[in-house]
Amino acid sequence: MKKIFKKYELLNDEFKASIWYTISNIFQKAAPWLIMVILTHTISSAEYGMYSVYMSWVEIIEIIVTLRIYSNGFVAGLVRNNERKDEYSVTIEKTSIILVTIWMIVTILFRKYISTWIAIDERLIIFMVFSFYGTISFGIWSSRQRVENQYKTILLATLFYSILGPVVGALSVFLNLDNKIIYVVAIRTIIQFVVSIPFLYNNIKGSLKVFDKYFALDAIKYNLPLIPYYLSMVLLNSSDKIMIQKIYGYEETAVYSIAYSISMMIFIVSGALNLAIQPWLFKKLKKNENKRSTSFIKTSTILVSVCCCMVVILAPELIVIIGGKNYITAIWVMPPLILSVLVMFIYQQFVNVLFYYKNTKVILAVSILSAILNIILNSIIIPIYGFVAAGYTTLFSYLVVMLLYYVFMKKICLKNNINFKNIFDVKFQFLMLFIMTFLFVIIVLLYNTLYVRYAILIISLIILFIKKEHIIKLLRGEKDE
Repeated sequence: MKKIFKKYELLNDEFKASIWYTISNIFQKAAPWLIMVILTHTISSAEYGMYSVYMSWVEIIEIIVTLRIYSNGFVAGLVRNNERKDEYSVTIEKTSIILVTIWMIVTILFRKYISTWIAIDERLIIFMVFSFYGTISFGIWSSRQRVENQYKTILLATLFYSILGPVVGALSVFLNLDNKIIYVVAIRTIIQFVVSIPFLYNNIKGSLKVFDKYFALDAIKYNLPLIPYYLSMVLLNSSDKIMIQKIYGYEETAVYSIAYSISMMIFIVSGALNLAIQPWLFKKLKKNENKRSTSFIKTSTILVSVCCCMVVILAPELIVIIGGKNYITAIWVMPPLILSVLVMFIYQQFVNVLFYYKNTKVILAVSILSAILNIILNSIIIPIYGFVAAGYTTLFSYLVVMLLYYVFMKKICLKNNINFKNIFDVKFQFLMLFIMTFLFVIIVLLYNTLYVRYAILIISLIILFIKKEHIIKLLRGEKDE
């Protein structure tokens, strides 16, 4: 233990943060997985498919209602306005509350029309919009903690906000109540709202009367053009489920949802690393030091790649444990979805550069193109090859997005006299992507041979162990070669 603590102390602040974000993400992602296990083993696949489609709509509508004002734009705004961060935080909190309240009124007045349009119960729609009050308060609070590297505090908060409400809501299925999904959502929403009150108080304490119109208008102007970007990312993730439901029904949607949810397990690591990389990258761009510092992102890419490989190898067993044998056909859609996570991680760093320089027009154009491309491919290929094809259309769309963001990242760096090679080792990242693709093809061909798959897993772990000292040096930032 002493050796572990000594090695931990030698890590740079960003990797210390990423470790704690990973732990936080484990708890945060544990809730959806636990809910998935509970629901798939207690309700029919059609009912679980219905719940999955509802959660997809939550992601879409949340973007429209909140503008994701608490996300990337807020982090960049805090870095730019560091001297007035208290005023900035409280202004964004109040602006977000106003936005949600306006949409809440609209939803109540037109709930019947909305319900008919998206085919979801009126009560669920009301709870959906109401839940965004908690989303914005927790989002603003946690984003500020990330910028200030208060990663341990985020871990504790995540336990209460992201786990308590969702899990208690899911457990309500054992009460044998009518309309089980409504109770699952209602209990979850109420608990999360109550838990979010301390975050709301923390965001506005000491500055209750503060409201800077410039900050509010700048945040809205910044985030409005990003709506298509956020929507396209959600549509890339969720349109598959919605279209599968329309073409094949809720049962096939449930199978695809299981594959998608397990594939997103890697976000425990990739999401945590991105949370640590983003403020680090913004500070690097602000200082514009002529110093090579690629080890952070290179090592992060390696870690995400290893996690992707492990999940692909264990895919059949994970599906049986989490969803049951009824969902075993999901294994064939998991490899392209898992590879998509690695692609997302790589291009997210390029997007962060565009976020920092407020190049939202480029983000808008690429996001619209990617969304249209994915929907067109889905509409053509899914009816012919089935729901498994949705994973490959998603992967192809992400690859196109990655290449486009890379091109525009280079241009914006050149325009601002930034040597992007001091931050990104793009050749290395693309090489890792190629290697993972090759490995995935081999692993898929060996899905029916348990021993060979586990032999590959063991060999991979042995290689990691042998190379651990080199990896630790990279984590410390001692070498870039």
